[in-house]
Amino acid sequence: LEIDENRDGKIDRWEEYNPEGIMTRFALSTKGGAPERFVEIDPATRATTRVEIDADRDGRRERIEIYLDGRLGRVEMDTDGDGRRDRFQDWGPGYLASEEIDRDGDGRADIRIIHSKTGAILKVERLVK
Repeated sequence: LEIDENRDGKIDRWEEYNPEGIMTRFALSTKGGAPERFVEIDPATRATTRVEIDADRDGRRERIEIYLDGRLGRVEMDTDGDGRRDRFQDWGPGYLASEEIDRDGDGRADIRIIHSKTGAILKVERLVK
């Protein structure tokens, strides 16, 4: 389906369904035209499994959120706009537990930051390459 939710004449929601009629994914646009948020849904549980975000609407998705059993488990980001993900966050325990950052763009993390449940930084580790 293509939907113009705000009735401005531009499509701002796209929905896909499986043969049983259950939605499996949808995309959203805040400005109409090209979508910037893409959501995948598990048809069996109807829980979100993945969200991809193209905040600058350039066709490359800068943020990927991976959900396990409907809960955020991992986030991967391209923070410098080069098309490669360079920041990886572990949200598995229900909070930001750790993040690894590739500061030099070689595809491997340089540092790991360990967080407490309250968000405080507990430890910063330099990763050996």
